[in-house]
Amino acid sequence: MASQPRLSAKAVAFRSAMDKLWEDHITWTRIVIVDFAAGLPDLKAAETRLLHNQADIGNAIKPYYGTAAGRKLTSLLRTHILEAVPVLAAAKAGWQYATPVAADCSVGGFHCAGSKIALCSATS
Repeated sequence: MASQPRLSAKAVAFRSAMDKLWEDHITWTRIVIVDFAAGLPDLKAAETRLLHNQADIGNAIKPYYGTAAGRKLTSLLRTHILEAVPVLAAAKAGWQYATPVAADCSVGGFHCAGSKIALCSATS
């Protein structure tokens, strides 16, 4: 049986930092969803922190993949977060599902086509 390659201290530090950043992503996403659904007053602060986390993740990869890659990742993550807003709004308004404008993906019961989401009521 071949032995596992040893990771450098730099690789371990990067892995640990990324683990923490993604844990923060999960935590702040949950806080935003709960605050949004419940109409809590700290929603704006939680949204700001969640969006800042996306920049933190992008910045973390810059030393390894370059500035352009870090900025692109930040942009993609921000888009991912911001495109969830219509889904949250629909759920809060009582919509039961989202349907595709042009189906090119289906995740967790929500269907999307790029950045376009068409919301349909269960009664339509």
